[in-house]
Amino acid sequence: MKESEQAAHQLRVAADKLDGMLPQIQCKKCGYSGCRPYAEAMAARQASPDLCAPGGNRTRDMLAQEINWQNNKLKDIPVNNHIVCAQIDESRCVGCYKCIEACPVDAIIGAHGMLHTVIESQCTGCGLCVEPCPVDCIAIIRASSPCGDGKLVQSGVTNNPEAKKAAARLRIRYDAKQQRPLLRSAVRSGKELSPKQLAQQAINRVTRRNISSKK
Repeated sequence: MKESEQAAHQLRVAADKLDGMLPQIQCKKCGYSGCRPYAEAMAARQASPDLCAPGGNRTRDMLAQEINWQNNKLKDIPVNNHIVCAQIDESRCVGCYKCIEACPVDAIIGAHGMLHTVIESQCTGCGLCVEPCPVDCIAIIRASSPCGDGKLVQSGVTNNPEAKKAAARLRIRYDAKQQRPLLRSAVRSGKELSPKQLAQQAINRVTRRNISSKK
């Protein structure tokens, strides 16, 4: 293996390990487009380990130890004592798809021109759906239940088997979402199913995830 290839391989291995320590909420609060890009930046020592807000100080300390980060000025990450989730005011929703496209873990269901709704048990509270909404009908509120994968990974996943499994499920949902075409583009192309069928597909995905998470 050439020296450059070996170096690239070592970076990938390091990024894999760091990525596995992140909560996989994909909230972009670290300044990167997702958990994997942040992990790659840390592996290349281009990002500090104190940028993961959902992971908290526990994740910060584990990441710093993993990459042997010597900087003793790591910032403190405030503890979030309240689990939150998104809520759509359905009386104002215009069914534009923008929140569905913004949600990284596919926790919002609906179809073009139809009311959208947040599946609270699937929502991670990342807030990425709020800004794209053209009618300002989405709010981040305190969750009514502490359950759900997004809640399990709060404050880190290291040394917590259930949180680790939850993070893996969130990553699977994120990857699957990235592979699907944008819903608005699909509707414009006329190649996709009807709005009612699209909505049913979304409901079916949530049902399958709920069944899978209970196994």
